[in-house]
Formats: sequence, C-alpha cells, structure tokens
Amino acid sequence: MPPAVPRLDHDAPDSGPPAQTVSDTTRDLESSLLRGVREWTDLFGWLRLGRTLRAAASPPLLLLTGVTYSITSIGHTPMIHWADGIYGSKTLSLLLEHYLRLSPAVEFFVDSPRGAGYRIASYAGWMLLWTPVAMLVARQGALLTADRPMMEFSGGLRHAWTRSPQAWIAALVPIACAASLSLLTLLLGGIGHLIEGFDAIEIAIGWLAGIFAIPVGLLLFGALFAVPLAWSAIVNEAAPDPLDSLSRGYEYLYRRPLQLFFYLLISIALIALVGSIACGIATTASLASRDALDIVNAPDGLIAAADSIFRHIPIVAMLTVSWALIGGVYLLIRRDAGGQEIEDLWQPVMPPPPPLPELKR
Repeated sequence: MPPAVPRLDHDAPDSGPPAQTVSDTTRDLESSLLRGVREWTDLFGWLRLGRTLRAAASPPLLLLTGVTYSITSIGHTPMIHWADGIYGSKTLSLLLEHYLRLSPAVEFFVDSPRGAGYRIASYAGWMLLWTPVAMLVARQGALLTADRPMMEFSGGLRHAWTRSPQAWIAALVPIACAASLSLLTLLLGGIGHLIEGFDAIEIAIGWLAGIFAIPVGLLLFGALFAVPLAWSAIVNEAAPDPLDSLSRGYEYLYRRPLQLFFYLLISIALIALVGSIACGIATTASLASRDALDIVNAPDGLIAAADSIFRHIPIVAMLTVSWALIGGVYLLIRRDAGGQEIEDLWQPVMPPPPPLPELKR
C-alpha cells in the first residue's frame, strides 16, 4: 500500500473566518476613531484658532485697521458709557460698540442730539470704510486657520473691495425685513389709537403687536452674529451670494448655538490674550516715551499726542485679531453644520507665470 499522504492545512475543510478576539475588536475600534487624525488639530478643531493670532503681528493689517478706526472715530457718538479707563473697560466698550454697529438698527437707538440724517450718513460711512477691511482680515484669518499662507496685501484688499457690495446687501437685508414687519406694528398701533377706550380690544391688539415684534427681534439680534459670518462667507467662498451667506449666518446662530457659543468663548480668551500683550507693550512704550520727552522739556500737547497713540494700540490689535477669528470660526462651524473640511477653502485661480525669455545664440 502506498504511504499515507499527510494532510496540509489548506486541504482542511473551511471552518469560516477565525474568531475575533477582544484585543482585535479594541484595535479596530481605535483605528476607526482615530482614522484620519494626523495631528491634534484634527481631533480638537478649535486649536486651529490659535493660528489666527499671527494676524495681530502683521504690520500692514494693523496699520490698515488703525487708520480705519481713526477715521471712523471722528465724530463718534459713544453708545456705552463705561469708566474712562486707559486700557481697561473703555477698550472693551469700544470693541463691543464696533460689533453692535453691524446691526443698522442700533445706530438709531443711540441717545444722540444729532438728527436722523447725520446718523444715516454716519452709518453709511462706517459701513463703506469697515466692510473691505473686515473682509480682508477675515479672509486672512480663514487662510491661517486652514494652515495656509496669507494673501498678498494689495491682492487681498482688492479681492475684499470687489465683494464689498454683496456684503452691504447682506448687512441691509435684516433691517429691510425688520422695517417691513414693523409696518404691521405701526398699523396695529394706529388701529388701537382709533378705538381708544375699549380695554378688551386694546389688550388683544397689544398682544398681536407683541407677537409681530418677535420676528423683528430675531432678525435684529441675529444680525449681530449673522452679518459677520455672512461677510466671512462672501469673502471666502468661490461663488458667494449675499442672501445665501446671510441665511448661513442665521442658521449657525439659531441651529448651532452650542458650537457657536463654544467658539465664541475660545475667541474671547484669545482676544483677551492679545489685548493683555498689547496693553503691556503700550504701557511700556508710554512710560519710555514720557521719560524721553521729559528730559528735553517737550510741550504738554506733544506728550498728550504721543500718549493718544499708545492708548489706541490695544483696541487696534484686538479689532484685528477679532476679525481674523471670525474668519476662522466660520470655517469651523461650517464644518460642524455641513461636514465641509476646513482645508477645503476656496483659492482664486492664479495667473500663469510669464514665459521665460528665449536664449539668443
């Protein structure tokens, strides 16, 4: 008889896939959770906002923000009368007032002796000057958040200026819608005046007037958040639409309030950090300037003028980094809402480089 042939493993009957151990299951779970995580910013996206602090160290951006702030401060009517501190509460009030003016309705609630015509002109001038500057800084902040180099200054300013008309539309749409809704309240108020004396009817009309005023509040309060986010969308998207960009801002506020509030807290911490550093620099520079000017007995007016420059350093730095943070927050919350990656940031098509000159023999 021929000798028995030993059975090889591959000749054995198929008994199915090998049993998966607990360690294999844990390894698969970890790999699925950490798949695509290359660095800490992939796991904690808000860490990307720290890159926007580089905007506060850009001399062109700081100079542009400072010049714009100085021009719009001429004839400025303060809305918030806080303590007149050098670098403390007054700086915070100026920063808050800057963003309150993004809602056109706020300008008409200012307790000012000037007429409505002056207020309209003041708001139009404010919007005309600040829109391209804010959009430029927001664009640079978005590029830094996506870990890309900032745009060339002149090209970035030109890009922001060409898209400014769309940003003006986005800023004016909320006040136009609120004004149209307010007409219903005016109509109800007129009806209530005609039937004065009927208490039950007055109460019913008052309830209706209050109900119609709720959408107005939603529009005007939401504009404080939706308009900056809309400007960031307009300057950072390939084919921006003012109404679509504005609807994104309202959606991010009312449908993603927790994410927006969390990013707002991170932004406030970063702004406070920049403000603290800027205050330290301004205070040191002010003391050094005073000592040098006192040695030569400089006039008091000259010393006061130099000191006014130092007083504005913190607010200029904080305004610059705050608009850069708005560009970064827009990318983060856009990812949370629609799943679009932060690196998926639109870049303009660069013109081809000029051809090399031909070599002559």
